[in-house]
Amino acid sequence: SASVRAMRGALVPQVKSKNRVVVRMAAEKNDGTTEMTAEERRAMREAKAKEREERIRKKRSERQAMLAEIEAGKKAAPTAKDMQQGVQGNMSGSGDVAEEKTTEALESEDGTYGANAKGLFGWVNNNPSSKNAVYIGSFRGEGGNVGEMMKAIRGRGRTEEGVDVSVPQPNSKPPIRTYVRSVPASAAPSDGESAGKNKSSPIVFVHGVLASSWTFRDVLGPLATAGHDCYAFDWPGCGYSEWPQPGVGFSFTEERMVAHLENLLVSLKLAGTKDESGMLDSSEVSGKITLVVQGFVQPQYVLKWALKQKQLVDAVIVLNTPLASGGEHKLPFVLQQYKLPLVNSFVAQDAMRSERFLEGGGPYVMTLGDAERFREPFLESMMPGLAVTDTLVQCKYDQLLTEIEKTLGTENRSELPAVRVVWGVGDKYLSSAAAKKWCEKFDVPFTEIEGAGFVVQSDWPEKVVDAMKAILL
Repeated sequence: SASVRAMRGALVPQVKSKNRVVVRMAAEKNDGTTEMTAEERRAMREAKAKEREERIRKKRSERQAMLAEIEAGKKAAPTAKDMQQGVQGNMSGSGDVAEEKTTEALESEDGTYGANAKGLFGWVNNNPSSKNAVYIGSFRGEGGNVGEMMKAIRGRGRTEEGVDVSVPQPNSKPPIRTYVRSVPASAAPSDGESAGKNKSSPIVFVHGVLASSWTFRDVLGPLATAGHDCYAFDWPGCGYSEWPQPGVGFSFTEERMVAHLENLLVSLKLAGTKDESGMLDSSEVSGKITLVVQGFVQPQYVLKWALKQKQLVDAVIVLNTPLASGGEHKLPFVLQQYKLPLVNSFVAQDAMRSERFLEGGGPYVMTLGDAERFREPFLESMMPGLAVTDTLVQCKYDQLLTEIEKTLGTENRSELPAVRVVWGVGDKYLSSAAAKKWCEKFDVPFTEIEGAGFVVQSDWPEKVVDAMKAILL
């Protein structure tokens, strides 16, 4: 272009001397030249750096002052329109004019940058989340950068009930450190309740992709008080468990995940060794377990596996997990993106994707504390994002739904563990009508939870606990 040719014409080759390097630059308006020594150029760079740092300090101070006024109720938060126009409540000073002009020059509706971009990667900026992004006044890092945010939130989800369990891997591979929230039963069943065969059965909670055991924290205590040992664990690559490199330290396939669950149950002394048919035995331990599954992919794997583990599993309680085949319970596009080549390399690096996905499935705004728990592993490492990608790439989603239906529809139901569904009817990813129809088809009891969405156990834990107690009696 003309601008590029002009830039090339403005540069003159370096002239080297014994004591200095002279850079000659043709002046734009005359034929004269400008010479600077290395020391002069270094001093100029230092001066510009100091000027930039001072400008950043000034803008940061103005930002923090504005946030303090917003929190104190003295000033309204900037609107999405303000953010798009770069106003941000007068946070930016006149020194930013050049930067604003540069940004405007880069924006193009046909390109991939800008609020209205429609290019291949225009969705990075042209999406509701980016357009409505605002500063979070509750967080104030020292400088507001990612490193400071990580230091501020690191490890806060490691609560007193959490323990690290070393889970063996096959083929002599190193064990996987798995984080488990373990809440022992704090009340024995009364004489009138002891006849219920499930009343004191241990409960194991299973989360799905882009989630962690944190989603179950509000139901563990009440169920433990009701007489159940409760265990909620983080899958490898999730939460506070180990984050192995996909394909090297761990393969995120159905077979490997099911094997990991089996080894975890053995490590927790909730299951004995496998018998000749490959089923885990419960005769070596206190009794059968109840499984609670919620979410996409891993809970589906566990449901399929549990239906063939009558010796170990007494019941499976399904909370908002894909059930209906034939396109009625489709994989949401936000998860389909992890299956798309090239695109998945970008979405795997989105540290806030987990919190947005979980929040987007229900009627409520997620608290900052909860958002930080789901954001933390993705800020710390690339491995959790790559684990999600590998999990979804390896998942045969439609086939998985069909296989579960086939087992429920053709097997002798008396030889299968009991299946119960508790459903948040405000789920924005999975149709409640399709779930209810599925339950009617396979004669599965269906309990609706009004006022709750996809992560039903977080949206309304009290109702979920009551529903589960009724099932476990």
